[in-house]
Amino acid sequence: SIQVSYHNREVAVRSIGGLKANIFSVFCNFQMWCDAHELPIIEEINSDLTRLMGDILIYLRSRQPGVAVENSEPEKAHVVYDDWRKIFKHVERFKALAKPPSPPELATMNNFIRFALVDFEEARTVADYRTPRGLRLFCYVVIHVSPIFLAPYFNRYCAQQNDSSEDTHIYGCQSGYFMAILFVLINSTLLKVQQQLENPFDGDGDDDIKWGIWTDQLNQMPKYGEDGPEMRGDSVVQSDVGGPKEAPMLGVGGSSYQQI
Repeated sequence: SIQVSYHNREVAVRSIGGLKANIFSVFCNFQMWCDAHELPIIEEINSDLTRLMGDILIYLRSRQPGVAVENSEPEKAHVVYDDWRKIFKHVERFKALAKPPSPPELATMNNFIRFALVDFEEARTVADYRTPRGLRLFCYVVIHVSPIFLAPYFNRYCAQQNDSSEDTHIYGCQSGYFMAILFVLINSTLLKVQQQLENPFDGDGDDDIKWGIWTDQLNQMPKYGEDGPEMRGDSVVQSDVGGPKEAPMLGVGGSSYQQI
């Protein structure tokens, strides 16, 4: 059960990363088309993409057992597909121009949107998946009932360990208590781990997807480019060649890795 939950978490992380990359690629292609055709609609496109990301976030974070239902909520999913349809509408607007983008450019854009849809469907599958009810019930019963059934064994083990007439190298009854506590602790910890890995989207666990980091760059898509640092007000200055400039460290030979 833990292995399946961990595998689903890895799929969720990969799909969310791919979704972010493809959405950013879609925006960059739209921006190039708007500049090439001098169409002032990039703000409208950015607004629709931002709304799409917000609706995706709301849908994925709403998949919490016991809050509403454990499976898909069609109303929230319908909103996301409405947003996807708006993105395709923008592509159709460019196709209707007197000089539309070339067929390879249109095919590339459609592929980016299709890849983003595939990533969303993978994330949705993970969000809707739950460990089978029978397996969850079995794990719960085993965790809570096994200490009771094993109590006679631990009691007998305690009695044997407390008899030092034949072997003086024993630890007494304390070892029985130690084994019982360790057994319950390990099983309870494994159950907690499985529950934390069950839904990587809800943000309740320490290892869940950090949505603030995921949306940080996507919320500033129009502010990336050659003049990006000025538009964002960043303190990092891009060098002419390569990455950020490196400032020499005072009093030390060579250069430091401190960004200026």
